[in-house]
Amino acid sequence: MEEHKRMYLQVFLKWSNARLEGFIELIGDSEATFCNCYAETFEDISSEEFVKMILVDAAFVIMVILKRRFSAFRGRDDRIFSRPWMMGEVGIDLCMLENQLPFFILLDLLKLSKIFNPHKESLLIMLVHEFLRGVWDSWVTEDYVEILSSSKIEHFVDFLRIYQQPTRPHRPKVLKRLTTSTAKTLHQAGVQFQLDCHL
Repeated sequence: MEEHKRMYLQVFLKWSNARLEGFIELIGDSEATFCNCYAETFEDISSEEFVKMILVDAAFVIMVILKRRFSAFRGRDDRIFSRPWMMGEVGIDLCMLENQLPFFILLDLLKLSKIFNPHKESLLIMLVHEFLRGVWDSWVTEDYVEILSSSKIEHFVDFLRIYQQPTRPHRPKVLKRLTTSTAKTLHQAGVQFQLDCHL
């Protein structure tokens, strides 16, 4: 899989209107924020290696999503998309807890790349929604309005969590309380009562 990731990084860089150094700088500037997103520490890896790992992984995720939606991004000999069974495996792999990338880095890299200009956050959300719907089918609702209205998406598993939340219940209307008048009140209002002796 590492070979696929490096190849997808090259494709990402080819389609981008930004230089490799710009991506490295962007990730480097966010390194402390990244580290706070993970429970484990990265003491055994250098800062340079960490930035490279994030760039390779993030570019891979972005290109998988783009290639799935837009065939123009695929090459004729694309090793993942030329084998339909691999797409399912990649989709499941991208949703494993240990493979989560903070969603903000995908947004930031795609924005910097200027592959889509003007860039809109909702575009990536829509593309990830379509991707997850293709992989997870019934786990993913057809409508992604809940995702768009979500305050902050953390990663792919967070997408699935939001999809599985119950819809917000609607508060029932408070009904007017209807009361029935007592016989005494009705009699005082002038209502005449008759006694039926046949009961």
